[in-house]
Amino acid sequence: MDGIYIVLRTIFPVVPAEVRNDLARLQSDRILNHSRWLNIVLFLGVPGSLYLANPAIPFFISTVIPVIVGLLYIGGFINLSKNAKRQLSPRGCRKMVRSAVFFSCFITLLCSIWCVVNWSYAPTGHRSYYPIVLSMGALSTAFCLSNIRSAAIGNTTLGILPIAFLMLFSGSAAEIVASLAMLVATSFLIRMLLEQHGKTVDLISLQIEMHRLATQDALTGVGNRRAFDEILDKELLCAKKKQGMLSIALIDLNEFKPINDKYGHPAGDAFLRETASRLSQSIGDTGIVTRLGGDEFAIILACDTQLDRNALADTALTGFIKPAQIEGRMIPISASIGVAHYPADGDDAEQLIAAADAALYAAKAMSKGKIKKSGGTAVKQAAG
Repeated sequence: MDGIYIVLRTIFPVVPAEVRNDLARLQSDRILNHSRWLNIVLFLGVPGSLYLANPAIPFFISTVIPVIVGLLYIGGFINLSKNAKRQLSPRGCRKMVRSAVFFSCFITLLCSIWCVVNWSYAPTGHRSYYPIVLSMGALSTAFCLSNIRSAAIGNTTLGILPIAFLMLFSGSAAEIVASLAMLVATSFLIRMLLEQHGKTVDLISLQIEMHRLATQDALTGVGNRRAFDEILDKELLCAKKKQGMLSIALIDLNEFKPINDKYGHPAGDAFLRETASRLSQSIGDTGIVTRLGGDEFAIILACDTQLDRNALADTALTGFIKPAQIEGRMIPISASIGVAHYPADGDDAEQLIAAADAALYAAKAMSKGKIKKSGGTAVKQAAG
């Protein structure tokens, strides 16, 4: 069993967790853009299947299966048309992909049964129609779902292999040659589908890594200014959609330059890393810490956070109570913070940043340890 598992994992490697959401979005887009109209095209072939069904085969095979397939095509088109107007979450994208895999393979299986039975009952000289029609439908579906590995391979194997093996042992030289060609083409197609899937996963991984490098502060490991802008815009949309709240905090270290001048830039870099680490620990998973540049940091509390927004300043600064130990020296952390809330202090990112910046400068002008609240905006200055 272990050997079989290893072979399967070699042929079908596991998609990395960090890639799955982006891959699901790409796959769902392909389904909406291609499979929706493929349903209509394939539905147009249903009347021909009813007309050309062999009258000698059971009624369920000749009539009921094509009708079921036709209804599934129409239902798939309607369902995908509704989803095309919605913005799906990663979970919704994965659900759509799973549905596409199941229903496409189920339809192909029904079509394969219809084809095999009709082929078995048809006279030798009139059998070529059935595998041709089935192969074209299976290959069209596999192409439209080519970035969904399981769907593409499932439709290809269910649609081509059963009829190809029957033709291989039919005793007819022409059908044997045709079946061999179908099997070779299917093997080549499956190999191409696996390679394409691997390249797609690699490309998405590369894009994720490039985005991470572009949005991560190289010194501290937290997000940079670009990440701050992207997250703030995203959370603002969330807050407006849910009619909720959003909070940001701007933090500026006091007297950071003397640390650089006195202990050197390596000590200053270590001090910034320690500051980012303590902010991240204080906020935890309830918010996002970013470094805007120099000795300036920012915090974004998501629209659905459970943290008390009015206590954001206190929560952020609790990590600065103890001095930082840098290269064997105990260095106090002194910082000022300004907080702004949506919608009380602004309706867009620019207004919120301006409000928090004004609060930050007000904090710097205050004596240490005092808190001032004005117009829903809190400002505070603290020293370790």
